[in-house]
Amino acid sequence: MGKIRNRQRNDGRGVNDRKYKCDGNYQHVKPKWEEDRKTRKFVFHPKTNAQRESLASFEENMVTVNYGSVASGKTAISCWWLANQYLEGHIKKIYIGRPNTTLDNRENGFRSGNILEKVYASLLPQIQYLSDVLGRNVVDMQLEKKDGFIELLDIEYLRGMDFGHNIGIHLDEAQLLRPAEIDCMMTRLSTGSKLILSCDPLQRDQPKDECGVIYLKHLVDKYNLQDIEVVKYTREDIIRSDFVYDYVVAMQHNYGMEVD
Repeated sequence: MGKIRNRQRNDGRGVNDRKYKCDGNYQHVKPKWEEDRKTRKFVFHPKTNAQRESLASFEENMVTVNYGSVASGKTAISCWWLANQYLEGHIKKIYIGRPNTTLDNRENGFRSGNILEKVYASLLPQIQYLSDVLGRNVVDMQLEKKDGFIELLDIEYLRGMDFGHNIGIHLDEAQLLRPAEIDCMMTRLSTGSKLILSCDPLQRDQPKDECGVIYLKHLVDKYNLQDIEVVKYTREDIIRSDFVYDYVVAMQHNYGMEVD
């Protein structure tokens, strides 16, 4: 029984305290994970100048756009930083999401289950990086809870939402957002909140004038918007492997592509 009670505490589920059991009251024992969460801070170091600029922007600005090359660690540092912010008490909730678009608009057919079960596979990179800091059991459990501190952000139901204060949001594959979705997202942000968009504009499926992050970059440049920074990643920031770097160089040369 002791092992079960300890596991319940560590998972954040609480246990029935025996001295209250006769009254039928539920005594929530503060989980060990909550007690030592500040000591769980994940230490990581930027590997490129672009990553260093992103981390500085996370601290200084409400909105950061990690804009550019694939395989450059944009999603990893974003999720690690947000998880650390939660552990330190700077934000009270983390939203993760991505546009519901398949690769090259391929159809996967009907998927059974609730919305989380339908999109879980597409969220795996963000879930894995959050788990590096918080633990996989904690991340999965919080996503499944109705009032968990990690929540799926469904872009389809964004209009009318109010995130509240002191929350963190990371949207992956943000190059697939439309301008109207960018407008809606930007007008949801409250005091103390952080929004991070990670994107590679070369991997978009829509025309350039229908790409939300290109539209957002245009607004930032034209109107000198404050409290937002677009951090540019190039192929020189690729860290996944030498092969990926060589392939991206060949791909960009073949198609005449360049991040702009």
